[in-house]
Amino acid sequence: MAKKRSVIPGCKMSERGYTLILVFILLLLGSLIIVPFLDYLSTGARTGSEFERKTNEFYAADSGIQDGQWQVRFDHLNETFTDYSPYDYTTSWSYDLPEKVNAFIVNTTIRNSWIPKDVTPPIESDAERILMGADGKPPKVIITGTVSDISTFQIKIQYYPDAGEELRIDTIGVWLPAGFTYVSGSGTLEGAPYNFIPVIEPWAGGQVVLWSCGSYPFAGDGFSVPFSGVDPADTPMVSTMTFQFNGPSSQDLEAISWVDTNLDLTRGGTDIITHTWDADIKVYRITSVAGDTEIEAYFPKSEVRELGPAIGGDYRAIGNSLMARSNTSHKYRDILLNETSATVDDIPSDAYVAKAYLYWSGWFENTGTGMQADNTSVFKIDGQQVYFDASGSPQHGFQEIIADPAGLGDRVQIIDNTSHGNPHGYSYSCRKDVTALVREFSDHGNAEYSVGSVDATWDASDEWAYAGWSLVIIYSSVDTVGHRLYLYDDFLYKDHDGTFLDFDRDGSEGGIIGGFIIPEPVSGEINAARITGFVGEGDVWYPGDYLQFNGTKLWDGTTTSGNSFADPSNCWNDESVGMSAEGVDVDTFYIPWSGGLLEPGDTSARIDIWTEDDIWNLVYIILSFRSESTTGRSLSYIVR
Repeated sequence: MAKKRSVIPGCKMSERGYTLILVFILLLLGSLIIVPFLDYLSTGARTGSEFERKTNEFYAADSGIQDGQWQVRFDHLNETFTDYSPYDYTTSWSYDLPEKVNAFIVNTTIRNSWIPKDVTPPIESDAERILMGADGKPPKVIITGTVSDISTFQIKIQYYPDAGEELRIDTIGVWLPAGFTYVSGSGTLEGAPYNFIPVIEPWAGGQVVLWSCGSYPFAGDGFSVPFSGVDPADTPMVSTMTFQFNGPSSQDLEAISWVDTNLDLTRGGTDIITHTWDADIKVYRITSVAGDTEIEAYFPKSEVRELGPAIGGDYRAIGNSLMARSNTSHKYRDILLNETSATVDDIPSDAYVAKAYLYWSGWFENTGTGMQADNTSVFKIDGQQVYFDASGSPQHGFQEIIADPAGLGDRVQIIDNTSHGNPHGYSYSCRKDVTALVREFSDHGNAEYSVGSVDATWDASDEWAYAGWSLVIIYSSVDTVGHRLYLYDDFLYKDHDGTFLDFDRDGSEGGIIGGFIIPEPVSGEINAARITGFVGEGDVWYPGDYLQFNGTKLWDGTTTSGNSFADPSNCWNDESVGMSAEGVDVDTFYIPWSGGLLEPGDTSARIDIWTEDDIWNLVYIILSFRSESTTGRSLSYIVR
């Protein structure tokens, strides 16, 4: 029986007809979708390409910021820009990175930012006079700031007065960077007897605090007390004020202080400028452009101003005696040694020897033949004798070196020795510039050094007999923080005359050393300063010798001199740390941060050298003060 086929009433179409209709429907839908879909794909491609381009621009511009920060952090601005000046607050300096980054030319611009509010930046020449001093004089007023304790900021003002003038304070200001704020009521100037209430305002992306002091007399007068801590008899006069601040514990506070006064602080510059500022914190505006993208960053650098020729390096001083006693019961040295040695082994491996001076000294019993120095000696480096040939070139060989007073860097000095006004022989000191020898034959200054063939009287059974030597190496290194060095090597005789030794030959007892600014200690740093003295003929049996720093006696580290920093008993005791023979002192004294003898912002220190009963000769004294610290982080970061 045949099956019936079910059909739609009135429809005569076959299955092939349905398929054709579906194809037409799909084509219609495709024609409606494909155009916007292709357009979407095109837009996505263009958007992705633009996103990639902007990303490449951003990273290229960011590389310019990083390069600018590198230029600042590692002191390359003077190399990159021959006309750069840290005292110019109006000029911008630009350069292109040496290579394209992500196919873009990157241009970086650096500018010194002026931060103090309500005061106009001086011209370059006046700014330098204000901050560095002029005509051989220090800056008239120095203001510095430091974090003295957790959440405590200290502002220090130091004033070097000229005769007949009076410093008056009009305004004191401090700028706190973004994230830090002043704690109201915490400033020491807000209380009695000053009652200076500050105005606190937003400024330069941070906060400014301004104290109006109404021309207050810095040293006081008959109606007003001096600013806190000021002694009108001091030079410099020093005052400190403090306040509390809030801010992130993970960041260092790099604030900038300034003061406006009644005096011309340029010391006779082009214009009369009455304000000065803390130049130890410098803020640099760095912008970088790559394509259509511009990035702006503000980068601070803490760098203590160099009031004198400071170097990124330090010194090493070694030495030894060339005499000994044949019997420890004798109070005289009666053996003249052929040679002795000492070693330097801790100068950084990248150091450059800037200067090296070899000193030797001895005593002669005057026998009527006249006073003559032994100006020759044998000098060895790592066991090999060295010398200068006729052309001045360093050589290995069996020739002595000669201290020639006519030669550059050499010196020969002779002085009479007396006892209660009576002649007692004479002493001599020779200095030879051995820089080229140390550079040529040592490892960046590290070596064993030996000196010998130095003549002196040894057979007179006289306790004044001595002979010895010392080598001073001054070096620079990128791995060493900055130091300000002072070397005094006028050969001086010291009698027990009840006065401090005038080692700086200024006509006054002792010496006041200036021309530096003590910075904040860096992590791991122990000492703020160091002093080495080379003394001939100190004696262990005559106590009462000391070197005093800012009123505190320093210990030379030898066991016979005491057992603490504050209790020395006889520093010029004819022995020193590391020496193998007795008869001279090459003593190094350390001034640690923990002792409180130097604080951040200090610009001077007093040094006094004393003997109670002994007599001796000072060949040299060299001093090293910390003078520079560099840090840096971005204060703000803006992308355009």
